[in-house]
Amino acid sequence: MPDPALPPLSFLLEASPTSLQDLELASLNRSRNLARTVRSEIEQWIEQEAAGMLARWMIKNREALLAAGAAIETPDLTDVFNRKSA
Repeated sequence: MPDPALPPLSFLLEASPTSLQDLELASLNRSRNLARTVRSEIEQWIEQEAAGMLARWMIKNREALLAAGAAIETPDLTDVFNRKSA
């Protein structure tokens, strides 16, 4: 099946320079649009891969993370809000 973006060779050989320039500009514009779409998709793919890897790491290290969180002293929030300004 021929590529619809590429006109038949007979058209290209008979086309005026203006028509060929129009084809060139249209092709370059479409190319830029496709590159922008691909770039966006790749960025989303990378973000999703990172989120999945973070979740896997947290699953594997859950016990250590919970233990570390429990070991950190956190102030009692009631004390923070009930203190009088100095």
